[in-house]
Amino acid sequence: MRRAPIATLVALHVGPALADYMTPEQPGFRDCMLIHESPTRGVDELMPSVAHLCDGTTPDAWLFDSFLFLRYSAGPSGASYYDGPTVKSDWEASLDTWFAPSRDLPALQEAIDRAAQTPGRPPRPIQR
Repeated sequence: MRRAPIATLVALHVGPALADYMTPEQPGFRDCMLIHESPTRGVDELMPSVAHLCDGTTPDAWLFDSFLFLRYSAGPSGASYYDGPTVKSDWEASLDTWFAPSRDLPALQEAIDRAAQTPGRPPRPIQR
């Protein structure tokens, strides 16, 4: 069995600690929900990520305190962010979708507002 030299193990363990990375407390959130693109997404689809639904409909506890909307695949131009440069029009299309009435960010805000009626305001500010 071949073993890694001690110096390598120390570098792998200590290296990230010496870098200027944020601690988990610094960003101001603890539990981030990653939300990949979807052809449709409204309040009903986002509510289970905002709050636990005790009977399938009534929020009784907060879940995530931050939400990150991501583009997962190629944009309308066919360019993709994970294997090459992106195109401005693809990001504009994403923004248009994320801010469209009744979906994504507006739907997330409505889900948060609905959830706040039952368990009360979230214990920490929600990041969007």
